[in-house]
Amino acid sequence: MARKKPVRRKNAEPRRNVSVDELIALAEQRLDSEDAKKAFEDHVTASTPGTVGAAKLVTAADAIEDEDLLLDLARKGFMEALRSHTMRRRINDDASDALDTVANNQAAEAWSSPDDRYPGAWIVAEFGDSLAVNGELLNDDDKVPERPNDFVLTDRGGRVPTTEEIVDPKAIARTVASNIGVPSGEQIVEEILRKENPHGIPVSVSGETEVWMKEVEEEFAVVAANTPRRGARRTR
Repeated sequence: MARKKPVRRKNAEPRRNVSVDELIALAEQRLDSEDAKKAFEDHVTASTPGTVGAAKLVTAADAIEDEDLLLDLARKGFMEALRSHTMRRRINDDASDALDTVANNQAAEAWSSPDDRYPGAWIVAEFGDSLAVNGELLNDDDKVPERPNDFVLTDRGGRVPTTEEIVDPKAIARTVASNIGVPSGEQIVEEILRKENPHGIPVSVSGETEVWMKEVEEEFAVVAANTPRRGARRTR
């Protein structure tokens, strides 16, 4: 299933060795505050005289490509910045599965909702692992509601080509916060996800629908009314 991934950092070019002076010069180009520049300089030079720890160099080099991390290094210090940077990556990585789930749920609900085109219809929509009937999302253990006896399957359903759902970061913030082990960090997770997606995160999904109707012109009826009902417990 095609989808758009949540926004992540662009792949950097292969990293070369960077001297302390180069790091400081690059940081000075990115930071406006003299205090921030001084803090960054202290960060990369505060180690054994004449050397800079490998972990600090790697993180500092990352910072040159990542403005948020650069500012964190300047304002918070090495360990706090490292935790913050790692947390952002974990949030973006974990958001992927949660985005798929919410987007499929939204699509199933929307595509199974009868509208003016199909008044009185009985519609089933399945996107990924999400199943909905007439706009009502079913849980894994739910049975599909009984289809009315006098309804026939029409050709108005079928495969739904790739369609885009917009997921509000708030819809996945609690799940992601719990998954990364910070259940109390729901608000922080939402802020991080919303920063680069203020109007929602686009996710591409695809699925299929069945449209059943009571009184259908013969050209639309493709299955007899006695078609076995979809009433069995859901299985994967």
